[in-house]
Amino acid sequence: MFSVSSVFSVVNKFQKLVYMMIIRPAKISDLDGLEKCALKASSGLTHLPRDREALEAEINESIQDLEKTISEPKNEQYLFVLEDLKTNDICGTCGIISRTGASNPFYVFQIEKQKPYYFPEQKENSILRLYPYVNGPSEVCGLYLLPDYRHSGIGKLLSLSRFLFIAAHPNRFAKKVIANMRGFIENNESEFWNGIGQHFANFTLDEVMQYRIKHEKIAHHIFPPYPINIPLLPEKVQNIIGKVHPNTQPALNMLLAEGFAFTNEVDPFDGGPIISADVEQLRIFKEKKRSIVFDIVSKELNSENYLVSNGRLDFRACFASLEFRKNNEIIIDSNTAMSLNVNKGDSIDYIICPSAKRG
Repeated sequence: MFSVSSVFSVVNKFQKLVYMMIIRPAKISDLDGLEKCALKASSGLTHLPRDREALEAEINESIQDLEKTISEPKNEQYLFVLEDLKTNDICGTCGIISRTGASNPFYVFQIEKQKPYYFPEQKENSILRLYPYVNGPSEVCGLYLLPDYRHSGIGKLLSLSRFLFIAAHPNRFAKKVIANMRGFIENNESEFWNGIGQHFANFTLDEVMQYRIKHEKIAHHIFPPYPINIPLLPEKVQNIIGKVHPNTQPALNMLLAEGFAFTNEVDPFDGGPIISADVEQLRIFKEKKRSIVFDIVSKELNSENYLVSNGRLDFRACFASLEFRKNNEIIIDSNTAMSLNVNKGDSIDYIICPSAKRG
């Protein structure tokens, strides 16, 4: 039986852990940690290859794209990691694609209603039609968090930090952003893929998802050019169209709360929903504030909980407490200053984020 004091000790430990986590751009020395995340992730997670060379290539591409001077988005990708500052372990990852379909079309299945031509009194029929995004919206992608860190709002830090980066550098992204949510998968098996895709390509879901990372046009080569009638599919396939993996439900709920909405599109491989938002209508974009660091103190501050970032290309984001002064100035503690790599006189971006509590 646990004592009250022992319970509070565990809670306090978790709270302090949350405030020692930062989001930052990936670097080559993170390769081992990212590979660990990739190998632990289940099938259906895009933009996190299990191939070490492919992972290294993604890191290098992200580093190069961050060094570019960008006037408008083309085909850049930005890869971030979640680092535990106490242990220097990589505990999660997330990414952003600046523009989908910039170099190769990005394919989705559109769900369309088709009215019978000869018998208009008959009910509408639902179909899946392969549709290419060309020079399309930005995409938030590749989010994965190790199981031991799925508590205390750490997932929210990992996910929402991307929107602070977008808001700080709007010229690097499209006006619209999408998220391709992982479909309903059990034991690395997808009824959606087994019921549709495997009839056209003899791949397992895991094989096709890893192949997809290197060959963006694979959907065009696998699926037929004609629409697929949904009523002709097995009932168990119909029932999971647009449904998410159970582990993905919290991430989906979070994005919907931030301003995303369902579209009439699903992923062509696992049937997961595509959700979208106008960037300027996202909560973070509308409510984000920027202030100047007036002072850095050694004492621990107590306030509402904020998601904060340095707003720079050498991006850092974390949870923090803030103390406000007049003239748009704030006080932060030394741990936050270290995490964000900021000094007095620098500016930071912030937004209220009540999911994490200070220990």
